[in-house]
Amino acid sequence: MEDCVYPFGIDPKWYVASNELAVFNSLKMKLAVIIGVSQMMIGICLKGANCVFFKDWLGFFFEFIPQIVFMIVTFGFMDALIFIKWNIDYRGDTESAPAIIN
Repeated sequence: MEDCVYPFGIDPKWYVASNELAVFNSLKMKLAVIIGVSQMMIGICLKGANCVFFKDWLGFFFEFIPQIVFMIVTFGFMDALIFIKWNIDYRGDTESAPAIIN
């Protein structure tokens, strides 16, 4: 069972590991960042849709566009790095895994 990979969820072996707390806290922090950024992106997109609906072009170009660009450049990039890190197999070389949140 060494080649068994869990496609969803957490390997039950983590529950008896000595670093269980660190692993679970890291996972929860990354999930909280992903969910929070997603909620903020939805809010910004709704603001853009409202600006278009009410024909508030000043608000669209000088509020919505800078907000969405800032979110994608900073937090969207961090979310992309989290997903990339989750999809790379570091079983052979755990020291090369990047610390994204730090």
